[in-house]
Amino acid sequence: MSVYLPREREGETDLNHSHNFLCLYVCLCVFFCFLVAYQF
Repeated sequence: MSVYLPREREGETDLNHSHNFLCLYVCLCVFFCFLVAYQF
């Protein structure tokens, strides 16, 4: 297995951080949609 170094490229750290936030936001949206679907 290759070990990923976070400081390998400074440009990729911010992109990776925003990507993780986007995934979390999408997961919350999907969870909210399922919650609404169960109520109706």
